[in-house]
Amino acid sequence: MGKNIIILFIFIITFGWVNAQDEAGSWVRKGDFGLQFTNAVFSTYQSSGNSNNANSLVGKFNYVLNWKKSKHSWDNNFNFLYGTIRTVRVVPQGTSNTYQKVFTKNGDLINLTSKYGYSLKKNLNFAILGAFQSQFTKGFKDPFASEREVISTFLAPGIVNLGAGLEYKPNDDFSIYYAPINGRMTIVRVDSLRDNYSIVNPDGINKEFGSFLSATYRKQIMTNIIYSTKIQLFTNYLKNKIDPAVNRPLSVDLQLWQHNLTFQVNKYIAATFTANMMYDEDTKFTILAQDKKNGSPVIVDGTPKKGPRFQYFHTLGVGFTYNFTNEPKK
Repeated sequence: MGKNIIILFIFIITFGWVNAQDEAGSWVRKGDFGLQFTNAVFSTYQSSGNSNNANSLVGKFNYVLNWKKSKHSWDNNFNFLYGTIRTVRVVPQGTSNTYQKVFTKNGDLINLTSKYGYSLKKNLNFAILGAFQSQFTKGFKDPFASEREVISTFLAPGIVNLGAGLEYKPNDDFSIYYAPINGRMTIVRVDSLRDNYSIVNPDGINKEFGSFLSATYRKQIMTNIIYSTKIQLFTNYLKNKIDPAVNRPLSVDLQLWQHNLTFQVNKYIAATFTANMMYDEDTKFTILAQDKKNGSPVIVDGTPKKGPRFQYFHTLGVGFTYNFTNEPKK
């Protein structure tokens, strides 16, 4: 099943590309690129209680590439985000303090979707959609630790969806797609990380079958304000054959909910807000007492208790940005 999903995903992209070479069709290209810088400095500052310094740089690239001819369409949506942060933490040492510096990432996302559609009636298409999600580099449980524990990396996890269903698309800026027949693979290529993602299969791949919903929206609210969002939901129908306790049939996973809001100051300078949210029943985190970030783990039968948690990331800052679009070419 795993290899078949990957082969079919590649087929969607290839089939769409071959058909799109026909010059009689029309193209729509939209996107934005940005580099956002933030800096915070605390030097013997009463409100913060210590001295600290943090600098971060976040880059994002969102691109929409759509093609249409007669009843055929091919839509592609690419979302990339990567951020780094350099921060200093004060470490008390008796009557004096030392400063621990660390350089790590504070954001990492790869999300791709490719969809072939055939028009059944106005604004309604039969569609086949493939989606891929992962991250670029390693993520760490505690970046300040002397031996940093890796909790994620490229294809650990990696999520691939492939399904067929119906799409409602009244214009190029809004689309909602629902597939009652959808295969999903969660890939964890690092053995030591598989338990964190409830992977019990020897090949490191959890195969699921269920339904998938994907929606995208992009709106120029005002002349200098652009908002875009993407949401992807998955519901599994089946239990895992090896370990029935792993998968939870009919629970809803928030695979991704992404928001981008850009306030354009001039052609190249903008204030941007980016937020990503995720929730997966099969992704395990150490549960801390009272859910405090620096609390102690809840111990059950001598081991830390683990369970799913809502995942959230956002950035807000000012930096370089560039938006581009084109009118359909006939």
